Amino acid sequence: MLGYMEQTVSLAVTKALTKCGCFKPKYPFLTATQSALIYIAYHLKAFNPKSSDYVRKKYKKRLEKFEETCSLIRYLGDNMTVRYKEPEARPIDFNHKLNEFLQLKTKPVS
Repeated sequence: MLGYMEQTVSLAVTKALTKCGCFKPKYPFLTATQSALIYIAYHLKAFNPKSSDYVRKKYKKRLEKFEETCSLIRYLGDNMTVRYKEPEARPIDFNHKLNEFLQLKTKPVS
């Protein structure tokens, strides 16, 4: 059983862990551990060669959406200032991304 697992699963798990380590996902309002586990799960589902094309595409889209949501924290951290900025002085999509971030507090990860 161990040899079978090493031959079939090890490469996929290694790739998922490497990608997770490079991306360092942090989903808003989840811990880093929870974010990493969800990221690895989506990655394994998205790149499972035994899944149908439909399932792989579905989870690739979810993985991309998860990555976009994780990048909200970095974006908001880079663009938020200590002093209040008038809405005209903010980046164009700042308010939209801030609202999206705040809505995630009550919305579960899908």
